[in-house]
Amino acid sequence: MSPPRDEYVPTELGRALWPALRALGLWGRAFNPDARPMRTFHHAECGTELGSYGECRACGRAIDPEDVEMRPGPGLSPAEDPVSRALRAPRRLLSPSKISRSDVIRSGGDPRQGVVYNGWREIRSA
Repeated sequence: MSPPRDEYVPTELGRALWPALRALGLWGRAFNPDARPMRTFHHAECGTELGSYGECRACGRAIDPEDVEMRPGPGLSPAEDPVSRALRAPRRLLSPSKISRSDVIRSGGDPRQGVVYNGWREIRSA
């Protein structure tokens, strides 16, 4: 029998944060032009990097968070914590990251606390 697993899925509140987070990232780039982006965001369907308003320049439409692929950018540092390792590969923006409890423990974290984000709902399997 498998041990219980935690899964975090986005709520409407979490999905609604995407435009605000995108705008904050662009604001940071505008006021620090020498900074290289840590991550880039692309339309998962066609691979085009998103425009300033989260639109696909190739398709000409706004892209929902579920259809955004996050990729490592040129400014991403080689941190060795479990979350950074999990985010190195391209992945859909709202897809859950696979981070084992043993990785959390090895990095000095408390697996009972986990990583909880506002706008995400925890689902516990039996």
